[in-house]
Amino acid sequence: PAPAPRPLYVVAAAGGGIRAAYWTASVLGEIEDRARAQGTSFAEHTFFLSGVSGGSLGGVTFVGLLAHGPVDGHTFRESARLLLDDDFLAPNVARLAFGDTLQQVLPFPVPLFDRAASLEDGWAAAWPANRKPDVLNASLQDLYRTGPPTRFCCPT
Repeated sequence: PAPAPRPLYVVAAAGGGIRAAYWTASVLGEIEDRARAQGTSFAEHTFFLSGVSGGSLGGVTFVGLLAHGPVDGHTFRESARLLLDDDFLAPNVARLAFGDTLQQVLPFPVPLFDRAASLEDGWAAAWPANRKPDVLNASLQDLYRTGPPTRFCCPT
């Protein structure tokens, strides 16, 4: 007989800053928690995750949790919330107010004033405060090389 059909999921996450990241990671975490409670895995049936802006950060957070497991004693959903519950705006506003102003008068670029790097550094700093390894500063290959073996991703 033919094998039973398996569900296949495609996830598209919209942008919208930290709210989209928080929502995306929380929803995906809740779905994974419920699937595991029923003895299966949502992630193993997910073909791909696509995201824009905050939605992509939420997707990356979820994938990092899949690769390294939830924060000790927490569900995937709770872990996602722990990792994204931080002030990511203040450092960026400070660079906007001071760095951008100085950059307008200086005739050469100053990498320290880069607001995109500030935002990325804030996200990366939130991860190791709660988890090891430093997932958001590592390459995609490192994400899977340092985590436990999984059936849902990339061959090395």
